[in-house]
Amino acid sequence: SLDFLTSTAGSGTGTEDLPEHNPASRQDDGIRTVTDNVSESWGVDIAGSRVTVVLGAKLTETITDDKTHSLLVWVTESRTYKGVIDICPDPSGGVPLTVTTRIQIDTSTGKSVSSDATLDLHGHVNDQAGLASVDASYENHSKLSGSSIDLTMANMSLPGTANGYDGSSVNTSSATGSVNTTGDATASLKFAVSDFGLGVNLVEPVMEAAQKLWRNGRCVVVAVPEYNAETPRKIAEQGSVQHTEEVDTKSDTTFGVTLKHRYGAPPRAPVDLSLSGEDKLDTEHLDAAPGTITYTAPSDEGKTATVTMTSTSKRGIGKLVIEFDTKSKKLALSMNGSMTFGSGSITLTAQFRASSAAFKPVGDGTYRASLPATTSYILTFPGENCSSANGTEGRGTLVFTGTIDQGPDKKPVWHVKLDGKRSVVHTNETACGKSFSDVLLSGTSGGLVGAMASIAGVITLPVDGGTVHVNKNLSGLHMSATFVATVPK
Repeated sequence: SLDFLTSTAGSGTGTEDLPEHNPASRQDDGIRTVTDNVSESWGVDIAGSRVTVVLGAKLTETITDDKTHSLLVWVTESRTYKGVIDICPDPSGGVPLTVTTRIQIDTSTGKSVSSDATLDLHGHVNDQAGLASVDASYENHSKLSGSSIDLTMANMSLPGTANGYDGSSVNTSSATGSVNTTGDATASLKFAVSDFGLGVNLVEPVMEAAQKLWRNGRCVVVAVPEYNAETPRKIAEQGSVQHTEEVDTKSDTTFGVTLKHRYGAPPRAPVDLSLSGEDKLDTEHLDAAPGTITYTAPSDEGKTATVTMTSTSKRGIGKLVIEFDTKSKKLALSMNGSMTFGSGSITLTAQFRASSAAFKPVGDGTYRASLPATTSYILTFPGENCSSANGTEGRGTLVFTGTIDQGPDKKPVWHVKLDGKRSVVHTNETACGKSFSDVLLSGTSGGLVGAMASIAGVITLPVDGGTVHVNKNLSGLHMSATFVATVPK
């Protein structure tokens, strides 16, 4: 029941007695009738990691004469068992477990039997959160048929195991004790010694259950405050992800790691980390918490990595698993601007616009966006019978490529530039019998707007979107443009 009793946060303290009354049983042999009445109760008190369970039972047996219905004899037997354990090791790794037993038997003949016994076990937990050994001591004070015994035994030990301790391997080489008796206490002594062995074996599953709890997050808690994530309380959830954080490709994410205790002061203990997935952690060990860890995401999107943080010490084991997802980058780009040229008698004024389009991954950390583009211009080109012309608006596509890189402040940024080989914008560039591209833009396929984007070069944009203004001059060309990046939902 230890798991159930400590499985709810804030269980607090309180004692509850739940009686169970069994129906009376009768046996009649035609001469006498034997009637047995049994009542039972159990109570639980939970104070943090300290659990107290009290079991009680009372048997009343009567024997009556079938003819006279007179009471011939009666016997009452009352038993109380009280067990107390702290499921969380103290700072030195100690785990106390105490069981006290009270038995009282009374009869109508005036004879009575009583026995009071206390079994004290004290577990020692090692640095690997395993039960290394258990110290044992025992007291029994019994009275039976005019005899009595006072027995004490101390300095005994039991070897710890993964399942608690080995109750069949009691080490008595350093044991101390004393025995005081009155009357013929042989039977009482045999009972006391057997009661010790019985008690040690009966409560072994209790220590085993406690060890399972302190080794599975019931005591020590690993936490990442930034994500409001911490070691779960339930054993079945120890290996499950408690938080998923979306991160950018090639980004560095730093988070803090702390240690807590569900019921007491935080342990001073190391934390080991392991990464399953891409890309890397800056360290896989903290000598003590609190501390900080940096996770570097891979260059490709759609990748998942889990980080398992485990603290192991005499106080127990706490584990926390968080996940990092390298999310798909979303960015849409649009632009508009103008370009002018003046060289002698030739002048140009152009307006251009490229509609918004989203970047999509094409592999190896590269993204591509195809922007529908238009341009119009006025050209002055003196010649025979001709001085100027209005260019017909052209339509086509400008293709931009983008990568996510680390900016000067170590935060991710977009680096975007025109892909001239994939960009095509068709315009009516003939004025006065001359091809404008032949005169000024020989070798370009993106028309005027493509020339503008080429002049702009590499454009740096915030990873979460933003606006960038570019003004450049090149061989008499003046370009002014505004690039607007947004993050689509």
